[in-house]
Amino acid sequence: MPGQFAAGAEATVVGQISGQATANVLHFSIVGPADVTDPNIITTKLRELAEAIHDCIVETFIPAATSDWTYLRTEVREKMLGTGIEVTNDSPAPVVGTAGVQGVNVASQLIHVRTGAGGRNGRGRNFWAPAGENVATQGEWDPAALVLLAAFAACMATKFIGPEKTTEWSIGVLSRSIFGGVLGNWDAAFFEAINLEPEVIISTMGTRRKGRGA
Repeated sequence: MPGQFAAGAEATVVGQISGQATANVLHFSIVGPADVTDPNIITTKLRELAEAIHDCIVETFIPAATSDWTYLRTEVREKMLGTGIEVTNDSPAPVVGTAGVQGVNVASQLIHVRTGAGGRNGRGRNFWAPAGENVATQGEWDPAALVLLAAFAACMATKFIGPEKTTEWSIGVLSRSIFGGVLGNWDAAFFEAINLEPEVIISTMGTRRKGRGA
């Protein structure tokens, strides 16, 4: 019996804030049936995913991100089939955020990945680079900042959520405890997202301290 998903991938959005690395890890699947047996086809699909993410970052997240953050590239790896195929988007030129300065490395803009599944396995969070200090008030992002972050979430949803999405790929949450790196576990471990929800409260990414990376 074929599984629910024909392919699964892990994407990493790589950037820098004040000289420290940032890495936002996202998970995607293609709902089966689909032809993903040929390495050339897999590579093409991964490249399409990398470029779709790249477009949302450059077009809608850059206006929401502090000018202290620089987008470098998007790396995508096939994870479900065990092929080890990896691609990087074809537009590696650095792009700098435009939402004002931010002197705190650990501040983040949080987007919740809602799947509708119960329990911790079906919940996801992505800690994105912060906006500028000028759009932060009493521990919350100002409405203007939230509008920009929501535009980024909407771009990703348009491409990767629901029956009208514009790519083959679906964004979601991968339960690492269920998957365990074992081929054949992807169907049980991946939960498709039904919504991407920006958080008004300023979040912190504790591992983005100086000298600790992303």
